[in-house]
Amino acid sequence: MAKYELVVLDPLAAVYASDENQRGMVRAFVGAMDGLCQQHGCTMLVLAHSSKEQVVSGSTDWKNAVRVVLVLEAVKRKVRPPEGQTGTWPVEQVGVRLYAEKMNEAVKPSPVWLDHGKDHRGWIGVERPTDG
Repeated sequence: MAKYELVVLDPLAAVYASDENQRGMVRAFVGAMDGLCQQHGCTMLVLAHSSKEQVVSGSTDWKNAVRVVLVLEAVKRKVRPPEGQTGTWPVEQVGVRLYAEKMNEAVKPSPVWLDHGKDHRGWIGVERPTDG
């Protein structure tokens, strides 16, 4: 059997068919995944889609039972019109931010702001946008 260091489950809903609101079932699933990681010496990355309110549906144990929770979110902010100009301007500009919501065994790193590269081949880290 091949040795993998990282196993990605994407999305969580495709691999977890039980009731996401039942704390015991969630704990059992997370425990089983942790056991597989311990047995095979790998790390598991589980991708779960949140609601518009940035809430993962179901039991709070989805966050409580894991060591790290990373959040990738669209950030919206008001766009200011250029000095001296009036009229209708776009009301929102979207950026993307990656941050650690939970880190059990390490110091939380600073958020990373992401932007498409000029060639649109991938995401690159950029400085935090300003409101100006």
